[in-house]
Amino acid sequence: MFGLGAVKRSVRGDEMWRVWIERTCAQVRDLDSYSALAAL
Repeated sequence: MFGLGAVKRSVRGDEMWRVWIERTCAQVRDLDSYSALAAL
């Protein structure tokens, strides 16, 4: 997320960030990562 403040905004760049965050969230859900954290 630090890179978000270091780049110039554009429509294409905003879309790239949106897709990246969306896919990362999907990966967390698909791998059931919440369960791994709860086990700690």
